[in-house]
Amino acid sequence: MSVFPLSNTPSGTASRPLPYAVHPLDAPPEQKLFHAELGRMALTPRVKVALFILQGYLGIMVLLVGWRLIAGT
Repeated sequence: MSVFPLSNTPSGTASRPLPYAVHPLDAPPEQKLFHAELGRMALTPRVKVALFILQGYLGIMVLLVGWRLIAGT
């Protein structure tokens, strides 16, 4: 089975029906899963380190952009 649907044939008839797609803005809203009794999600030490590194990287990038704006280059 092909990943891509077959397009219209030269005679103008479709070889098989194309899938129907609904744009997310046109779709009805979904029921979100929220349970107050679950509380906050526990982070593993590996995830905490990764988030800390990401926060540091973003901070350095903001400082570099600010430096370039102040320096005028």
